[in-house]
Amino acid sequence: MAGAYTSQSNNKVGKLVLVAPLWISPQPVRIAAGGELGAYRVVPLHSARERWLDAVPEDRRDGFLPEGWFEQWAAATLADDPWSEGSAPPAVRAPSGAVQDIRDYWTAGKSLYDPGLISVPVLVLHAEWDADVRIEVTENFFRALKGSPDRRWMEIAEGTHVVLLERNRLRAMRSAMSFLDED
Repeated sequence: MAGAYTSQSNNKVGKLVLVAPLWISPQPVRIAAGGELGAYRVVPLHSARERWLDAVPEDRRDGFLPEGWFEQWAAATLADDPWSEGSAPPAVRAPSGAVQDIRDYWTAGKSLYDPGLISVPVLVLHAEWDADVRIEVTENFFRALKGSPDRRWMEIAEGTHVVLLERNRLRAMRSAMSFLDED
């Protein structure tokens, strides 16, 4: 959404940081696995943890999420939605809009916006083990940023699509802050 907004409102944006932006994908995207969509998808917490770690090589999973981090995320997420908080077994609701966009645009070969219209400096962050927005999708998006006077890509080692919640999150955050703080 930030990319789409910026492509239409460059004069209101100084710089843009995008973490694993969705883009046209010739292959299916994990999150959009078919079936009928309602307003929300219900994701059992144990499945969320398994899905999160699924992209991490098996020999790197121990300690990948520091002890207690998933539980803190789960507690905060459950507390944010009264429906989720009372579910049994524990589950979270995830809005289906992103899945619908993947189906209607990204895997249908259509773009939701033109990144070439973005004319502000852009930093694209991507993580090594991101199985939701694969590296070749990010490469194609990065190449499409033809209007940006300063485009950069930072690849974060040993991270997944939710790198901002993982142990290497500070690498991503420091890269973003450094980029944003530059004159």
